[in-house]
Amino acid sequence: MEQEQIWQLAWQRAIGLTLLHMLIPVVGCYIGLLVAFYLQREWSAAILCTFCLVVTAALPVGILIALGIGWLRASRWQIQSFMVVWTFLVVLLALDVAAALILRDLDGATVQWLFAPRR
Repeated sequence: MEQEQIWQLAWQRAIGLTLLHMLIPVVGCYIGLLVAFYLQREWSAAILCTFCLVVTAALPVGILIALGIGWLRASRWQIQSFMVVWTFLVVLLALDVAAALILRDLDGATVQWLFAPRR
């Protein structure tokens, strides 16, 4: 294996691991907001977001729906600080996914130029 390929593989795995680490709190907050939907008797949002959680491929759509409904109800339920933190985590997760997609399409020489230690 060439050194360029090793650098590219190392960075791809590092970004993949951060994606996993970011996904855990995002899904945890999603479930917390889902519980709040049920407690506040927001049945349509709760059922829709539960469906998106069960059908894993629809989870990004469920997260966007929960963000929208959560922000609409944030002042009434007094969860503004929770929504700020969760929105920040979702934005970081989206940036991480974008970085992984961009890095996947770069050639080895560009990855080495960007990330390899300078001599």
